[in-house]
Amino acid sequence: PNIQTIADIGTGSGIIPISIAEKIERPLQVFATDMSRDALELASENAELKNTAIHFLQWDLLKPIIHQFWKEAPDEVLITANLPYVREVEINSGLIHEPRMAFLGGVQTGFELYERFFEQLLTWKSRPKKCHVVIEFWLWQRDIAETVFMWKNCSYTFFADLRGIERFGYITF
Repeated sequence: PNIQTIADIGTGSGIIPISIAEKIERPLQVFATDMSRDALELASENAELKNTAIHFLQWDLLKPIIHQFWKEAPDEVLITANLPYVREVEINSGLIHEPRMAFLGGVQTGFELYERFFEQLLTWKSRPKKCHVVIEFWLWQRDIAETVFMWKNCSYTFFADLRGIERFGYITF
């Protein structure tokens, strides 16, 4: 109930912040970031179709959010991220036919983008007093995610998708 600001990192089509904004019946400040200008244009069109006010920012992961709140961050924020989590070998195998940037999460584990994301979050000097972070990762990356969360000294829980597979993380700072 105290969350007034939402930031979706790697927004793609914008479905996550649009859906959250539609469900919450109080004023929210909503931001969405992506590296791809094309993705942000599509997300902006989708937000307009749903009459949803979202500030779209092009830049690397959390950097535009950190820049937005470089002096004073909100007290409490929800950060969502469904970053690319496919490994290089999976893209090179011909299984992926979408833009490379939309899927490639790293060379070895596919979780490398998330590691950069958490590094940016943890080094954010004016970070909100309370951060709720929800992420999605691939089936076999749960142990990698848990190792990163423990290494970064995060409080976390995992929860399952509709098939019962734990591939979502809820992290708090």
